[in-house]
Amino acid sequence: MSLTVRRVLGGGAAWVAGAVASIAVSMLALSIIGVESAGALPVSPQPVAQVGQPATGGPLPAPIRSAAQPPVHPSSAPGSRGPTGSTGSGSPTSVQRQFDTDFGGFSARCTGDLAYLLSWSPAPDFHAANVQRGPGVLVRLSFVGSARTISFRVRCVGGVPHMSTDGDE
Repeated sequence: MSLTVRRVLGGGAAWVAGAVASIAVSMLALSIIGVESAGALPVSPQPVAQVGQPATGGPLPAPIRSAAQPPVHPSSAPGSRGPTGSTGSGSPTSVQRQFDTDFGGFSARCTGDLAYLLSWSPAPDFHAANVQRGPGVLVRLSFVGSARTISFRVRCVGGVPHMSTDGDE
């Protein structure tokens, strides 16, 4: 084998080794800071129609299927750590809830009166926009499709996430 072929093969092998090492270090770093690949989706930079109005001015979307399940994951159960890392009745209760709609699903958490959007997944042909993740008294998320836009709000009522759409209050 000629010297030139060995150099090319050696360079290619070094590049592959560097790429593998880079990916491994990136995955380690993400696991250390707690980012999961199934977490929140990136927000699209596309503009959204006026909040609560369909993007094309057509009829409003079908009614929303609200989460029928009770709130889950109370993190202040006896012996568990609350959001501040402490145990006992002094820490606020944290409750998480999943909401499934015709336009996509999302999960939210309440810690006391503060809401936080944890993750969202638009339905096919929709994308997420205008995400106000929180924490805050009110958090927002819109699912935008080619023919319509639907905006959701989540507030904490008694420490439990409650969803509404624009115009529902």
